[in-house]
Amino acid sequence: MAVCVNTDIDRIIPEVKVVKQNNKIIEKTIPTIEYHKISQDYVCSLAIRLAREMFSLLPIDKLVVDCVENDALILSVVFEKDEIENTDFDSLPDASDYIKKYDNHMSFTQTKGFGEVESLLKKL
Repeated sequence: MAVCVNTDIDRIIPEVKVVKQNNKIIEKTIPTIEYHKISQDYVCSLAIRLAREMFSLLPIDKLVVDCVENDALILSVVFEKDEIENTDFDSLPDASDYIKKYDNHMSFTQTKGFGEVESLLKKL
């Protein structure tokens, strides 16, 4: 089984608002590297959440989650139910590190963000 989700990163990760000492609110955009780190964690967290929900609803053992941004596939990961069920998600330091435990396609750099990848759907 596979699911595909549109990540909509630009809508989810907003500009940062900073309050100065004179109580004037100034908007600053997030620095590029920080933005890309946040977007990677968001996309990986989204894929994990989707896998957990699907495994709780359906009698399946494996699931491919494909994440799409602007019509480009940016993450494809094959989750296994046993591994998901035996994970303490409260103690996970980083969603993108957790994704590395699974067969995945993700092209990511901190300076450029996500690159396009191929789906792992054929691995099921």
